[in-house]
Amino acid sequence: MIRCEKFAVYCLCDPRDGSIKYVGGSGEPWTRFRHHIGEAKTIQKWKWKPSPVYRWVCELLKKKLVPVLYVMFWTTRLDAEATTIIKLRSQGHKLLNVYPGGRRLIDAGLAPRYGVPYAQKAQEVSA
Repeated sequence: MIRCEKFAVYCLCDPRDGSIKYVGGSGEPWTRFRHHIGEAKTIQKWKWKPSPVYRWVCELLKKKLVPVLYVMFWTTRLDAEATTIIKLRSQGHKLLNVYPGGRRLIDAGLAPRYGVPYAQKAQEVSA
């Protein structure tokens, strides 16, 4: 198992129904949450084409709503974000994450930016 600095695995939930829409990882989840909101406002202002999660956040902002941030757990496991995404998707959650294995594994060079082997790489790292 590969370890890194301690970080939170968090989710953004829809305030209308409580559904989990996005899973992320950050050493400072509240700061990252503010960045998500700020990025969505910038996308709206400049009319950029948003990723699925930002399309959803922009939709909420237009309705004077914001996502609900929930810190799921703190960890030092590099694969925690990826395995959480995989687990929630396997349970039927319709996540808006673009990177199916989480950015942390991609940034560490343990998963390709695009392609199939996300789940396999995450499981190899967990073993």
